[in-house]
Amino acid sequence: SRKFLKSLLNGSVWKGAGIFSSDVKRLGKPLALGIMGVSASQINSALDAVFSRFADLEGPAFLWYAMRLQQAPLALFGLALSGALLPPLARAIKNGDNERFMGFLDFAFRNCVGLMLPATFGAFVLGASLVNIVYVRENFTDGTAYETLLCLWAYLPGLLPAALVVLLASASYAKGDYRNPTLASFLSVLVNLILNSIMVFYLGMGAVSVALATSASAWVNFFVLSKTLLKGDLSFSQSQKKTSLGNHFIRVGACTVCASLFTGLFSFYYWNDHSLGMLLQNIPYSFPREFIPQLMHFSSQSLCFLAVLWLSSRFLKVDVLKLH
Repeated sequence: SRKFLKSLLNGSVWKGAGIFSSDVKRLGKPLALGIMGVSASQINSALDAVFSRFADLEGPAFLWYAMRLQQAPLALFGLALSGALLPPLARAIKNGDNERFMGFLDFAFRNCVGLMLPATFGAFVLGASLVNIVYVRENFTDGTAYETLLCLWAYLPGLLPAALVVLLASASYAKGDYRNPTLASFLSVLVNLILNSIMVFYLGMGAVSVALATSASAWVNFFVLSKTLLKGDLSFSQSQKKTSLGNHFIRVGACTVCASLFTGLFSFYYWNDHSLGMLLQNIPYSFPREFIPQLMHFSSQSLCFLAVLWLSSRFLKVDVLKLH
C-alpha cells in the first residue's frame, strides 16, 4: 500500500512521516482517552463476571444469556444512531453552527427514546417467551430460564441510558472532548464496583444484583455525561413548535405502558402466562419446550405489543420515531 501511494503522492509527503510526527502526537491524546473509555466498559463486563461467580456458581452463565438479549437492541439501533450522528455533528461544530448541532442531537435523542423505551418495556413483558424461544431446549432447565429471565429484567432499566451515553459520547467527540466521556466511564466502573460489593457480599442478593448494579452505573454515566456536555439541559428544542424532549419521553412512555398492559393481560388470559408472578410472588413457572408453541407464544405477544403501541401512538398523536 505504501509503495502504491508513494507512486501517486509527492515524495515530500513522506519526508515528515513517522511515529513522532506532529500529526501522530496530535492524534495520540484523544486516541488514548478513547481507548481508556472503551476499556472502562470492558472492565465493567469483567467485574460483572467476577462478582456473579462469587454470588452463584452459575451466575456468569445467567448474566451472559441475559446480556445477549439485552444488548441486541443497543447493538442494532443505539450504535447505528451514534455512527450516523458523529459526522454531521462534527461538521456542525466545525462550521460553528450550534443550533444545527443541537438539532441533530435532538433528532437522535428522540429516535433513541422512541426505539429504546418500547424495547425496554417490550422485553420486560415478553421476557419469558423471549428467553423461552431463544434458549429453552432439552438441557436448559426451568431453573436456568428463571434465573436468566430475572437477570434480563434487571439489565433492562439500563438499556435506555446505555444508548443515550453512546449518543452523548459521540457529541463529546465531535466537540473534541475526549476527557469527560472517559471520566464518566471510569466513574461508572467505580459505582458498579461499590454496588456489586454491597449487594453480593453484604446483602447476598445473587447474580441478579450484578445486573442491577450495571443498570445503576449506566444511569450514573448518563447523568454525569449530560451534566458535563449539556450542563444538565436536555430540552434541545430551538423552536416553540416542537414538543420538549421531556414531553416526548412522557408521550412515548404512555404509549409503551399501554402496549405493555394490554400485552400482559393478553398473555395472562390467552396463554395463561403468569411469568410476572415469578417476580412479584416467586410463583413457579413452567416453560413450554416444543418449538411451535414457543413460536406462537412469542409471535402473538409481539404482534399484540406492536399493534397496541401503533394504535395508542395514533390515538395520542405521538411520533414514536421522528424520521425527518
